[in-house]
Amino acid sequence: MQADALAGVAATFPIKESMLLPIYIQENPSIAKSHVCSVNNEDQNWTIDIKAYLWTGALPENPKHAHKIRVQSARFTLMEMTSTSDTSEAHISDA
Repeated sequence: MQADALAGVAATFPIKESMLLPIYIQENPSIAKSHVCSVNNEDQNWTIDIKAYLWTGALPENPKHAHKIRVQSARFTLMEMTSTSDTSEAHISDA
């Protein structure tokens, strides 16, 4: 990549007008990468209807909302914790 940049600079100047150009190699990126961890302790309310549909097949009475839940639930799989039979500890996993 550095050779390509140097060749590009050299190609833009005619031979008679060429001059020495200092080349600086930047060893560290100028934009630092930040580590992001999203933690949300609140209940994920949008998953309640999807969990209910996957667990029991129950759909909301509103036909539009029921259709939305059916479409969204196709992307998820319900996995029950193996250490307990408590249904409140079931997890949704993005498929």
